[in-house]
Amino acid sequence: MSAVAESEGELAGYVAGRFDRPRSGEGALVARLEGVFVARQLRRRGTGSRLCREFVSWARAKGASQITVAVAFGNQAASSLYRNLGFVARTLILRLDV
Repeated sequence: MSAVAESEGELAGYVAGRFDRPRSGEGALVARLEGVFVARQLRRRGTGSRLCREFVSWARAKGASQITVAVAFGNQAASSLYRNLGFVARTLILRLDV
């Protein structure tokens, strides 16, 4: 799924996501919010929230019982956006560069 927001005929932002295939034996249908982008000059005006809510509505209508999103460590703006929409931290992924 993807959706765009426009402002004065210009691209203001977009959201994209998809469904993950359920693991064998799991009944939950999980949607993955892949990304949200809002043009820098239009941020902090509710565009990102509106796009995310549109994705949530789409996922719910398609039968999702969960939605996941990954946020880069230190990306406070994205983390705040998702937390304000009701997302909660469930997993910490660690990486070792070798």
